[in-house]
Amino acid sequence: MVFKVKFQGLSEYETDGINLTFKELELNSPIEIPDQILSEISLKSENNSNIFRFHNIQSVVYLDNSNDFSLQKYKKFYVLLFSEKNKSDHEGFLIASDKKSKKILLGVWPFNSPITKILDNQEWSKKISNLVNNIENLSNICLIS
Repeated sequence: MVFKVKFQGLSEYETDGINLTFKELELNSPIEIPDQILSEISLKSENNSNIFRFHNIQSVVYLDNSNDFSLQKYKKFYVLLFSEKNKSDHEGFLIASDKKSKKILLGVWPFNSPITKILDNQEWSKKISNLVNNIENLSNICLIS
């Protein structure tokens, strides 16, 4: 089960190939993303050349016909890409905002990342909390909405 995020391109370029595919998290309950991480990244992007924020998500598609999961309950999507300082591996999250403006973690990128081996809600909550509390330890941060 995966999510495909399609991005807009410039009008003179072909846009069919501009996308990222995220692995769905199979959890007992949704992992909430604190609003502060997205707002802090947005605020810091104004003064930090290592943080990029822009609007470019064209659509999100759920690729699994056997499940009754629906993207219609979400009003906005975010892609957060980053790497930890002194590491070359990049990681990413697909985050969705529901109609009550609660943000939840839907998927991770890339598929073969060690982050996909986190198995339970408690470990995911700890990972998200560490990101929020130690954002200065991240580099090449990109927030796309």
